[in-house]
Amino acid sequence: DLHRYTYVITSSTAGPEWPTWWELGIDGSTRSYINIPSEEGEKYIHMKIQDRAGNTGTGYSGPYKIDVSSPTGSVIINDGEVYTATNTVSLALTCADSVSGVKEVSYQNDGTGWSEWQAHISTKSWELRDEPGERTVEYRIKDNAGNLSLVYSDSIVYDPVKPRIYDVNPSSSDWAGSDMPVDFNLKDEGSSKLQRFRYNISDRIQKPDSGWSEWDYSISGSSHAARQAEITQEGVWYLHIELYDCLLY
Repeated sequence: DLHRYTYVITSSTAGPEWPTWWELGIDGSTRSYINIPSEEGEKYIHMKIQDRAGNTGTGYSGPYKIDVSSPTGSVIINDGEVYTATNTVSLALTCADSVSGVKEVSYQNDGTGWSEWQAHISTKSWELRDEPGERTVEYRIKDNAGNLSLVYSDSIVYDPVKPRIYDVNPSSSDWAGSDMPVDFNLKDEGSSKLQRFRYNISDRIQKPDSGWSEWDYSISGSSHAARQAEITQEGVWYLHIELYDCLLY
């Protein structure tokens, strides 16, 4: 009949140092439940038993793999740019799990619902929600033990609207006997706002290569600005204006 037993939990298959014997019941039988501590890594249960004649047997079972840590990662949209003119962007993605390893990842736009779980890739083309404004991409990771990461996110301003020049006054004229001021308005109806403009008074209708004013940044951050140029020389002239918003449209 069995007489006594002992066991020890280790992180390898090598023979352990045995702890104190546990006595079995008078009929030589027992039922025991072994709780494996929630320490990360691979665990093995080593068992030693002895009968009443002093014969001893040993063995082990395992590995039992334990991972209680969450994976980690990051997501960056368009290399950290603040604005985008298109809702198709590039995601730079990282993920790591030093114990059981990364199994799969998923994504969502602005909290609207997670994608299916899928294999991790380091760069992914992604479609933002097609509405102008600040758009957020969220990213989560699952490891092979089922642990979920925090939700990682990055945001970018989606602005598909180009700035415009309007209400040029006068838009043309007959001959005048004095200097002629020309008023014009600059507007950006998107999310990125105006950034800069310059103008050129040229005798050619085609866009000139030289003779432009210095870039004027006084409109930066505005959605609307009114400005004026003045024609001071005799002849037939054309007013050319270049305008950019913060997306450099």
